[in-house]
Amino acid sequence: MSKEIILDLCRQLRLGSSIAEYYQEIEASSHEEFLIKILTEALARRKIEISKRYIRQAGFEILKGLDSFDYSNIVLPSQLTPALLETCEFVDKKQNLILYGQPGTGKTHLATALGVQTCLNSQPVLYYKTSKLVNHLVELKKMGKED
Repeated sequence: MSKEIILDLCRQLRLGSSIAEYYQEIEASSHEEFLIKILTEALARRKIEISKRYIRQAGFEILKGLDSFDYSNIVLPSQLTPALLETCEFVDKKQNLILYGQPGTGKTHLATALGVQTCLNSQPVLYYKTSKLVNHLVELKKMGKED
């Protein structure tokens, strides 16, 4: 009975149903500690769900990770290291990243992996290969939508 009430209250507060599933497992010595633990867990689960949604909505053709990327074929500017690139700080700074080079050097893998990492950082991404992006923009222009 009380679990159903908690579940209903969580839905009304838009906290998700997961709180009702794990609140009994939380051990705390005070009400404040319990509240901190349950809200921290709810926030962590929400961030995971947001990241999953962003990854689904991004339009990646195939998911790739940075852990399997080989930087040996990539030349980075002197001020940019792989570790700095992997933080996706350039996204926060609204800087562009242009990947170019011969086929098979890892451009698509790196672009996808950085996009996935950005989604995991709770930021939305749209993934387009250049040819598809150009075609999409041409279609928008034909319809009078240049935004």
